[in-house]
Amino acid sequence: MGVQVALKKPLCINSSLVNKIDKLGTQNTETIYSCSQYKKVTFSNYFYDYLPILEERFKHLEVALAQLGVEDKFTIVIDDIRKDQVLELVNGVQVGSNLLETKLLEKTLIQLSLKNKLNIRDEIFLQSLSDFIINDGGYQNLISRAWGESFNKLYFFNKRKISKSIVRNLLQRHEFSISDSMDSISKLKLLLKDTDRVDLSANFNKNLNKLGYYSKNELSELKLDLIIEENAQNRDAELIALANSYPALKVAVKKMDGLYLLPSNIKIPRASEKNIFTKYRLIFDKPRESKILITNYLNNSESLILINSRNKSIKANLRPLFASGLNEFLFLNKELDFIQIHLPSYKLKSRDLSKIVNYFDFVKIKKLSKNERLALGWSHSKWLKDLNAFKPIANYDVIQYFRVN
Repeated sequence: MGVQVALKKPLCINSSLVNKIDKLGTQNTETIYSCSQYKKVTFSNYFYDYLPILEERFKHLEVALAQLGVEDKFTIVIDDIRKDQVLELVNGVQVGSNLLETKLLEKTLIQLSLKNKLNIRDEIFLQSLSDFIINDGGYQNLISRAWGESFNKLYFFNKRKISKSIVRNLLQRHEFSISDSMDSISKLKLLLKDTDRVDLSANFNKNLNKLGYYSKNELSELKLDLIIEENAQNRDAELIALANSYPALKVAVKKMDGLYLLPSNIKIPRASEKNIFTKYRLIFDKPRESKILITNYLNNSESLILINSRNKSIKANLRPLFASGLNEFLFLNKELDFIQIHLPSYKLKSRDLSKIVNYFDFVKIKKLSKNERLALGWSHSKWLKDLNAFKPIANYDVIQYFRVN
């Protein structure tokens, strides 16, 4: 009994960064203060168990903030009620208990410090800097991911040297960081430029492109792998997640109001949209009675894939499209009717095919399209097991593959 009483001594956190820490619960609030304040508190089993871990984390944070010349003291609130949110306080941070295992606590305190010290208000820029300083491989936004991954191939000592140089330049020449006329990417590029490492700037630009960020000049020459036009179902979040998982694939989504690059979800300016070329353009669930104006796509797409779902309640599985390519997607989604049109070949016979209103009827009902089939030299069709579709045997490869039930 005496041993237990002796163990329950007043708790405090040994850190120069912390004023106090509150833990909000449904029943009560538990509190500890910095040891330098010599304040007595009610014993807390939570802090007794978790205090060594918190002290170790703040010890590392002290080193990071020392680079920035920060000597502030913070109030930390661990929220066991709103467990999945992080809120910036005037002089600290409130972090949900479910997020305490992540580095969001440290990163938010770094962002708060930069705001207070340098008056930076650009959230993307602040998040990118805090991700870079903590360097845990976790990113709060896509631009930060592109920037952080630019350093991946550097040796440890080179990276540490450059990191110190970036922080020093930020502190000495931070006027650009509070400018409203520069976007976050431009600010980060300027920091990289100051390192005199051309490879880092090139890597950053390459990584930005993978995540759907392009300059105006780059857009004028952009060639995509895939454009998806899905009219019936809103699957934006799913498509962004898939594009994020497969960044090597250059993808955009066509919506009613324009063309959006993925996974950045940035809208391409109308003036640039006409210059965008794609290898495949998938058009989902266009009403069969609607006439597809093939001529609209002749100069911006190589292949046009018209897709109709026989069962509208079943969503197409899009993951194979990103993971394995178009053929695997078409093979696995057997419930889809589709027609794949090769547009360079279509150009050669466009006049002969101009009267076709519905391409699904064209490939299905031979007697309605005798002249057009004759113009293509379409003699018969071959069944392909690896695609679960037909391939027309013809002189002109306008219809590459189709499946219609």
